[in-house]
This record gives sequence, structure tokens and C-alpha cells, in this order.
Amino acid sequence: MSESQAMVQCPICLSSIGSEGDHQICTLKCGHLFGYICLIQCLENKPECPVCRRKATGKDVVQLVWDKKLPVDSMAFDQLNNEKEQLLLKQQELVTQLKKVNKELSLTKDNLTHALNLSSSFSSQNAKKFHSKLASVVYERKVVDSFRLLVVNNQLLVSEKTGNKYGIQFSSLLSTYSSSQHLSFKQSSFLALHDAQIRDISSSTDFSNIATASLDKSIAIINNRSLQISQRINSSIPLWSCCWTSNSVVAAGGNQGKLFICDIRDNSHLNMSGSTGKEYQIAQGPPIFSVAPIDTNRILCVSPILGRYFDLRNLKLEPNTQKIAGGHLVSFCKESGNYLVLSRNQQNGGAATYYSLKSDGYLHETKTKEIKYFSTMARPSILLADSVLYTTLPDEEINDFSIFASNRGDEDLWGKWRGNFPISAHSSPVLDVHTMRCSSTQLMVFSLSSSLLRVNMLNMS
Repeated sequence: MSESQAMVQCPICLSSIGSEGDHQICTLKCGHLFGYICLIQCLENKPECPVCRRKATGKDVVQLVWDKKLPVDSMAFDQLNNEKEQLLLKQQELVTQLKKVNKELSLTKDNLTHALNLSSSFSSQNAKKFHSKLASVVYERKVVDSFRLLVVNNQLLVSEKTGNKYGIQFSSLLSTYSSSQHLSFKQSSFLALHDAQIRDISSSTDFSNIATASLDKSIAIINNRSLQISQRINSSIPLWSCCWTSNSVVAAGGNQGKLFICDIRDNSHLNMSGSTGKEYQIAQGPPIFSVAPIDTNRILCVSPILGRYFDLRNLKLEPNTQKIAGGHLVSFCKESGNYLVLSRNQQNGGAATYYSLKSDGYLHETKTKEIKYFSTMARPSILLADSVLYTTLPDEEINDFSIFASNRGDEDLWGKWRGNFPISAHSSPVLDVHTMRCSSTQLMVFSLSSSLLRVNMLNMS
């Protein structure tokens, strides 16, 4: 037996488990491993294992002594090496067969050339028509360490890294897409804002200001006219998410289950100056990965453990009776009152839970959709158009996205066109998507991975 260093990930907060402290490795009778504070909070909320749902209480938690090393069975390595040798032999056989097939293919290629030349003109014209009217990639560019995008007022904002600074790349939408006019973007400027990755971008309700939340423990406020930073608001914790509830109040979710609130006005009803904010404890343990406005006075705060409503009028959480299930990412369609919460419910898997904002002012669950792979902090998109709810979900299995319509069941609307475009262009999982309607029959989908920005057009007629 030998030993190797290992990193064990907490299935609740998705961060590594430690050998000591609040996030010390612990287990239940079922054998699943967690960070201590995350597990305790989950059990207080629901007395069962967060992975296998076996009943459990705080008395069943066992903290483990661990030096971050795992035993490795040398016999297992020998077996793997034998399997590797067999696979290499099989690979060589397949290579030989492939060479034979390629040789046969080359013999028939000349016979097909003439026929292909005769139909090339016709095929080219039809292909152009197909790509322009049914589905197409209308814009694409490489990015560096990107995480979030925002589309507002014919502007595309993308978080990315230039040099040793993180900031926003602003691009302007130059033309409206139609059957005879193509979409194009003009990169206007890059604004350096933070020393660490930007985790969220949000626009004020009147689109006059943009806020960015960063792991460098600060919020940057950008004037959307001058495209210059107007304020920087510092906190004591790394920030993961942000949203505006009005034209002046910004809320940000941070580490340790804390909510950070600031008002950019000098004379604030929240008793805050423009350069400071206040922190409020929402839940112990994991970060508040996502925040979303319910109305001008209330915010939905979501951690992996639970979702809670925070009231800005009295600056405190609403009663526990109004909490919703926990999750990792929230997207919402303000016009329709639809909210979508992505949560991880098993190792590398998850669920998308739909909620509707009712007249009582609270979210009510409407349905849940299983997600095969969910291990990143990928954010979905929802859009209501002509009474049809369109959901765009990042698909980690293929480094792309899928689109579903409420009137089309489980059909992936992008799936039948995906093969016409190089999926491998997204060399890493898609982290953010945004769907917008650009005509009565067309949807535009913005998809962003850490290394590529792509804009797709899809005709729904």
C-alpha cells in the first residue's frame, strides 16, 4: 500500500473539505463525506443525508482525523496497467483497420468527385440559406478566464481578464438581425475593475448603472453612459453574486452565508454612505451563491442549504415558514415572474426547479427537471415569449447548451442543429447563457465559457 495526496469535495458547497476547522471532514452512517458546518446546517434544515436521503441527525455526525492522504492499493495499479496494455493493443488493431478503410475510401473518392462538382453550386446555395434562416453562429471570439455576461440596452458585457486585471469588455450591437441583415458587434472598450475574478454582473432597474461582484471582496459601480467606474464598495468577504432591487440599492451574496447590502446614494434610508455597506448573516456555512430581487423591498438569497427572503424595510430575514429549497444558481424573468433554481442533488448531477411568483408575494414551485451533469457554477436562462417559457441550460457533457420550450416537452430545440456547428469550440463547460427574443420567430442565445464567447441564432418558426 502507498499514499497519495487527495482533494475531497464537499457535495453541499462544492469546495474542498479540510482536515480541521469549521469545514473539517466528517461523515454519516451511510459513509458519505462532507464539510462539518455544511452538514450540520443541512441536518438542521432536513434530517437526512444530502446525498442518499437516508435519515440522519446531528448525533450521527462523526468528525474524522485526516492528513489529506488516501491509501492507494498497488495491486489495483497493477491491474490498471494490465488493462492499459490490453487497450493499447486494441488501439493498434483499430489503427490498422482504420488505415485499411481509408485506403478503400480513397479509391472511391475520385468516382464521387464528378457528381459532387455537379451539385456543389446547388448545395452551397441551400447551405447558406439553411444557416442564415434556421440556425447559425453569428458571432464568436476568444476570452480569458470569463465567468458571467450581461445583455442590456443593445450592449453586451462580458467579464474577462486582461493582463493581471479582471474587468468588463463592452460591445455594442450594431445592427438588427433579419433575413437580409446580419448581426455584428463592435468592441468599444475594456474597463479594468478588480484584482480577482468577477463572479456576477447586474444592471440597475433604469439601466443607468452596472454592478460587478468579485472575489476580491468588492463591488464596482459603473456609469453606463460614461463606461467609467463611479464607486467602489468594499466588504470583508469574497462576493459571489449581485443584484439591484432599485436604482440605488445593490445586494451581494458572499462567503460564510452572508448577504452584503449597499446603497449608492449619500442619504440612504438604509443608513449607509455611498462607499460602505452592511453584512447580514443569512445562513451558516456555504456562500450565498445567488441573489435575485423579488420586488423593490425583498431579495431571494440562495445557498446550497436553503433559500431565504430578506426584507430591506426592516433589514432582516422573513420567517422560516417562507423558505424554499437550497440551490447554487438562480435565474429569473422579471416580466413573467418566473424563477429557475439550479441545485446539485448528487455527485456530478443536479436538478432545475421552476418557481412562479404568485399574488401573495412568494415563489411557488411548479415543476422540476433532472440535470445529468452539474458540477460547475453554470447559470441558466429563462424567457417568456408568446406564453411559451424558453429554458436554456448549460450542458456540461458536451460543453454546449440545450434549449427547451414549455410547449415542446423534453425536446432540445438546439439539438437538431448542434451537429452543424463545431461543439468543440467551447473547450470548457459553458458557464453562463442568456436568451433573448430578436423577432417574432427568432431567438438569440449568448453562451460563455471561460475561454469562448459565442452568439447563436435560432429560428422558431
